Amino acid sequence: MIASIRFLLFSFFVLFSFDVVSQNLNLDKFDKNIFDDKKDFRNTKKKLENADNIFYQAISSELLFVHREDLFLLALKDYLDVSSRFNDSSSDLCLRIAFSFLFTNNKQMSEFFLNKAYDLNKNQPPEYFFVLARNKQLNMYFDSAIDNYNIFRSKVSADELQRFRSLIFKYIDECESGKKLVKNHAKAWVDNVEDVNTEGNEINPCITADGENMFFSFQSDFISDSLICLDCDYDIMSASINSRKWTNIKSLSNFNTSNNDEVISNISYDGQRLLFFKDVSENNTDIFQSKLRGNIWSEPVLKMSKNINTVYNETFSCYTPGDRTIYYLIDVNKHKDITFSAAKDIDEFSWRLGQTVSNLINTKFNEGSVFVSQDGKKMYFSSEGHDSMGGYDIFISYLDENNKWSRPVNLGYPVNTPYDDLFFSSTASGKYAFISSNRKDSLCKGNLDIYKVTFFGEPKNMFNSFEDQLISSLEDPVKEQYVPKQVSVSNNNLTVFKGKIFDAVTNEPVEALIQIYNNKTGELISRFNSNSSTGKFLLSLPSGFNYGISVELDDYLFYSENFNLPQESEFNIVEKNIKMMKIKKGSKITLKNVFFDFDKHSIKPESYPELDRLSDLLLEFVNIKVELSGHTDNIGSEKYNKRLSQKRSDEVKKYLIDKGVDKGQVKSKGYGSDRPIDSNDSEEGRSKNRRTEFEILDN
Repeated sequence: MIASIRFLLFSFFVLFSFDVVSQNLNLDKFDKNIFDDKKDFRNTKKKLENADNIFYQAISSELLFVHREDLFLLALKDYLDVSSRFNDSSSDLCLRIAFSFLFTNNKQMSEFFLNKAYDLNKNQPPEYFFVLARNKQLNMYFDSAIDNYNIFRSKVSADELQRFRSLIFKYIDECESGKKLVKNHAKAWVDNVEDVNTEGNEINPCITADGENMFFSFQSDFISDSLICLDCDYDIMSASINSRKWTNIKSLSNFNTSNNDEVISNISYDGQRLLFFKDVSENNTDIFQSKLRGNIWSEPVLKMSKNINTVYNETFSCYTPGDRTIYYLIDVNKHKDITFSAAKDIDEFSWRLGQTVSNLINTKFNEGSVFVSQDGKKMYFSSEGHDSMGGYDIFISYLDENNKWSRPVNLGYPVNTPYDDLFFSSTASGKYAFISSNRKDSLCKGNLDIYKVTFFGEPKNMFNSFEDQLISSLEDPVKEQYVPKQVSVSNNNLTVFKGKIFDAVTNEPVEALIQIYNNKTGELISRFNSNSSTGKFLLSLPSGFNYGISVELDDYLFYSENFNLPQESEFNIVEKNIKMMKIKKGSKITLKNVFFDFDKHSIKPESYPELDRLSDLLLEFVNIKVELSGHTDNIGSEKYNKRLSQKRSDEVKKYLIDKGVDKGQVKSKGYGSDRPIDSNDSEEGRSKNRRTEFEILDN
């Protein structure tokens, strides 16, 4: 859509090659009282000439697919000022204003001035039909848009038609795509999020995995009685959901100062880390990271690696599961592509050199935003290329068995429109997502607004044709055609584990280290802390793995949890408050990641990380004495159950001694089914009763 301006180089010499005052605007036709004196007349003429020069620069940039909304807005400022003096009585000037608005976030204003131009003069130049076609396309009158593009083609010279042939046909192709996408209506609702939107721009809504908190960038200096905003400043905002309303909308004060203009890129799935970008020099933006410490975000000084931030502009970015890879946009020679970089170590002390993603994703047009789903299997990005129906459309690509991103699929209407639709961010379930769009609707407050997308059911196959992006701080023309395989965009196979961690005695929240392991391989997958002020934590666990989760804190017994999530596991939310026990006599924990084969006492290898944590604890606190107890359900004879539980506790003791623990520290005991913690009348209860426990006898 933005690229439509390419034809305007021709327009500049035909329609807009003017001495504005003497040719296009005959000031003698107007009341002389409009001008105070000759000086006022000369100043008005100079203002128009200046606006025309800026307008021409904007056109030249757009010819290279470099979007210069700022230049169009500068031109509009003077055009609108002069037009208001003439009471919008100049057809040429109204047409010029209509052109300019098409390439801003306030596109809907173009139609008003286009109609005004026609009312003033029915005999319009060829360029009128181009602007008319663009407006028809924006309003999804695709056949009428194509007709008017063809009228424009018929009215310009053969040389100029050949010069802009590929551009015109791209727009016609967008209209053809639009007809198909609207016909194959995506199974989704799109609603304006009135609670957070203003008359300015709201961009890049970032949602936490549980859908309870949103972060976004807000145009803080927009003037409500003005149609345009020059050199706009953005603030990073947060909001929380309450009774289906977004409330507690506030600024992240650490970021938002009069000297800085940070724009949010992404929030980590747990809401504890935030990516943003800002200017580091006049012509360079870099990506930064901030971490939540209690209720305070760290100062925005955590600049990402030089392997990510280069001499080019790095802007919108996103985390992937585990936060060890980020995808981001890089602007090389005024062309935006999606790139990614992976951390070399789990502590992210160093990052690998950024790599451009597949050409199946990046196009010769601009990509606008990127988001990777919490299960790591889907990438949503916005692009002006592929089979866009106009402007930026949002696409989905799937990670295949070879860890390659598949050919993208347009999410379709109503998620996408002929306007700009960007900044997709979804909850962990995948059922809800949020986007920014400057689309025209009855609730639109102007410019870019935030919209909520609700997916329902399986999407239809869509025909694609295309041419060569916690919580705790919130208190309360060669074309290729194909038919993609049908896959769901609404279901993420993962489990969200969330809750609070607190001292078992005082009930005060604590900041504890949370580590996630792959029990099959023993690999440490992720490591992060609960929030120090609230104790809150939130993590997403993609299906297909057996996870061991440990919670550790100095002078406390560790806590463990196990999630065995088969590949076919559906979305689920588990919420739990975790009590941390001080290392003192009587403290007891269940070792939830110690496993034995059925009816056997040999320890399975996936138990080793858990037992290693236990041995480290005993080696650090050499004065404590503990009991390792084995427990069973009531299936089978009590004699057999006690013998099996004794053998299992003995095996755990042997493992610890082999790791260097003094045998005098450890006592092993098998209790069989004598000490159930749940009912034996159900399999769920019996599974809880089959356990290994660790209790401090003396310290």
